[in-house]
Amino acid sequence: MQALLNDGFNLMMAGAPGRDFRGTKDEIIYSPLKRKPLRKFTELCGLLAILPGIETVPLCIDGTQEFYREVEVNGRKEMKFSSWKFFVLFWLLGKIKIKIIYGQPLVLQGKSRAEATAIIQESVLNLLDLS
Repeated sequence: MQALLNDGFNLMMAGAPGRDFRGTKDEIIYSPLKRKPLRKFTELCGLLAILPGIETVPLCIDGTQEFYREVEVNGRKEMKFSSWKFFVLFWLLGKIKIKIIYGQPLVLQGKSRAEATAIIQESVLNLLDLS
């Protein structure tokens, strides 16, 4: 990501939940080949991507699912973020590895917000299958 910033690109986190596994069944979509889960993006990324002169670089950070642990809430299994896994296993000990995968810059000027969001989301879903 630092190389992208050094090349003059801006960073924007689209769909803040991203790989948030707490989404409802209607909010979760899957990559075409490996069926990796992704929460649907909001149209905020599309709104920003259609501005004149903006290039959007789709990227995904694979491996972050290791930061979660399974818990039971009201008899239902859910995934909950684990600070210990993040700070100790990932940050301090380096036992959890992540992979950052990014695609080609997209120029979406002239598209609608919904069209741009769909294109970005599809690009990220395809990147998930590369990991």
